Amino acid sequence: MRTRKRNRWAAASVGLTVLLCIPAVFDLTQSGPAAASVNCSASPGPGVILRGCSLKDANLSGVDLANANLLRVDLTNANLSGANLSGAKLISAILVDADLSQANLSRARLRRADVAGANLQGADLVRTDFAGADLTDATMTDANAVHANLKGAQLNGAHLDGVRMVDAFLIAADLAGVSASNSYFDGANLTSANLSGSDFTQVSLFEARLAGSNLTATNLTDSILVQANIGGASSTGAIWTGSLCPSGSVAAPTCS
Repeated sequence: MRTRKRNRWAAASVGLTVLLCIPAVFDLTQSGPAAASVNCSASPGPGVILRGCSLKDANLSGVDLANANLLRVDLTNANLSGANLSGAKLISAILVDADLSQANLSRARLRRADVAGANLQGADLVRTDFAGADLTDATMTDANAVHANLKGAQLNGAHLDGVRMVDAFLIAADLAGVSASNSYFDGANLTSANLSGSDFTQVSLFEARLAGSNLTATNLTDSILVQANIGGASSTGAIWTGSLCPSGSVAAPTCS
């Protein structure tokens, strides 16, 4: 009996030794290799994996890239006009000066992406995640960014005229010097955001949250701030002509 036990222990010891000698090529917690190689020459299509690839100046106009893995991809100056990028992963991607006009980026993830100077005119940005992204000098005129997440995003000098940012999340976002006339920010969260020197003429900010925001020299002419929260906002030099204040009364001469 004791001999059998010793034999079983010896067999188990051998099995353990063999297991420990397996090269660390496979992740034993998964069914496949821990890291699959990326084919940067793969044809673009839904769900394609192109993470880390360089696609500078690529012509991807109208291409379907829904749910594609484009993490850290370089799309500098690429043509993505009318492309379908819904649900795509573009975290930390480079899209400097890219043409994304009329593109579908709904629910796409662009956290910490560099989108400076890009053209997003008329794009579908519903629930798009731009948290921490650089959108400096980007064009987003007439884009639909309802429920978009732009927390901490840089939008200095961006063109937002006619944009729909209803219920968008813009906490601590930098919108200094933006042009956003005739746009919609109803219900948007702009707490602690920087809007200094921006053009917010004829903008709807109904029920928007602007507590602690920087409205220094912001032009709010003919804007609607009914039921908005502007508590603690700095508004030195702001222009309130014709604006409807949170109370519903016309600015006389300011709403603060």
